[in-house]
Amino acid sequence: MMAEAVTVSQALNSALKLPNGARFYRCALQSQSFRRTLSRNNKSTKFTSEAEYNAAIVSACLTNRIE
Repeated sequence: MMAEAVTVSQALNSALKLPNGARFYRCALQSQSFRRTLSRNNKSTKFTSEAEYNAAIVSACLTNRIE
């Protein structure tokens, strides 16, 4: 029976405590500004103000776990 290897490196021990595997990020968020949506794109919207529009974008990001 072989003995388990023991390391004395604090840096290696710290690294071994980190979670293994990759962490994936959703990074390609693209949105139109409130003013552009109203003026240039000529689209109707249910939002009455830029603050309300921005809050909805933030809320949707949080709901979809986009950091």
